[in-house]
Amino acid sequence: MSAKVTNITSLSGKTRSGRVFARPHSTELPSKGKAPITQASIGTVTPSREVDPPVVKGAEKKKDLQGRAVTLEEAYEFLRLIQQSELERLIAQEEREMKPHQEETELINLETGEGKKEVKVGTSMIAPICQDLITLLEEYQDIFAWSYQDMSGLDLDIVQHRLPLNPGCSPVKQKLRRMRPEMSLKIKEEVRKQFDAGFLAVARYPEWVANIVPVPKKDGKVRMCIDYRNLNRASPKNNFPLPHIDILVDNTAKFTLFSFMDGFSGYNQIKMAPEDVEKTTFVTLWGTFCYKVMAFGLKNARATYQRAMVALFHDIMHKEIEVYVDDMIAKSWTEDEHLINLRKLFGRLRKYQLKINPTKCTFEVKSGKLLGFIVSQKGIEIDPEKVKAILEMP
Repeated sequence: MSAKVTNITSLSGKTRSGRVFARPHSTELPSKGKAPITQASIGTVTPSREVDPPVVKGAEKKKDLQGRAVTLEEAYEFLRLIQQSELERLIAQEEREMKPHQEETELINLETGEGKKEVKVGTSMIAPICQDLITLLEEYQDIFAWSYQDMSGLDLDIVQHRLPLNPGCSPVKQKLRRMRPEMSLKIKEEVRKQFDAGFLAVARYPEWVANIVPVPKKDGKVRMCIDYRNLNRASPKNNFPLPHIDILVDNTAKFTLFSFMDGFSGYNQIKMAPEDVEKTTFVTLWGTFCYKVMAFGLKNARATYQRAMVALFHDIMHKEIEVYVDDMIAKSWTEDEHLINLRKLFGRLRKYQLKINPTKCTFEVKSGKLLGFIVSQKGIEIDPEKVKAILEMP
């Protein structure tokens, strides 16, 4: 006969043989003169299923007991088995490998000489289609920016970033903050690089001055961010909308082929309105500089970029391509259709001098990452790398 083991809460006494038996937990009040027995006195064991307790040889069975008598050693063994099972589950979860999403690609060199200008393409295409894609990429290799010097920027007639100020706002000049000498040298190198690319100009008598916030990269270099909080508080909000991510992802999934592209230093391809250039001034140990292009950290920068993308691609968005700020995705059902869509997109990029980053582009693949999701013909999946990051959180 099987009995359900409930809560072992107290030890009630000993048998003649000296073995200890346990009394199941009861909700009845203790008799007068006896101290109440609580679950905290020994602990609680709650199995997840009904078990048949072992028969204890020589143990007394009492009529007022609702369960079978067990020894203290057997109760400890039962606890040990539960703890061992839980430990094995945790170890298995820890050792489980979350493989990142990886689409098979190959590098294609678009440079005919000794130089190296490589882009990634999918390996699932048939040979004639692959050759047509390579020919297309070689024809339009000027749409890629291999360095800052390759960026000419969008025309001011198409878009420019403005910094209007709310009435009554007074300019704020931040004082130079302290910085470690080795970090100052890295900042100097980044400033020199951007100055040589034509992104910066020397500021002589600025009214607004901000500090640099260095953000270390994985490769040891530094991302130069500017503390524009004072300037952003004084600027009104641009209400140009960004696309709804869920709608954009839903509209991309279920297609057969994809090409994922990313703007090269996207924000810096949009120029500042000439009258607002000095408002972007930042201070360094090496002098004060201001941005001639739209800088990261400025209020309404994303809205300005999205406005430019809509102006350039409004007639093919939600059809051949999807655009979210500086992310562009070409999609199609067939390989031939995909080449047609890419040619149309490349022609538009060349016409308006919008450059894309070759190291972040992948062409003609069956799946890929889009705004934190994996999209493919099967639908939408969660990015395994994000799941792994959550599981490895301390």
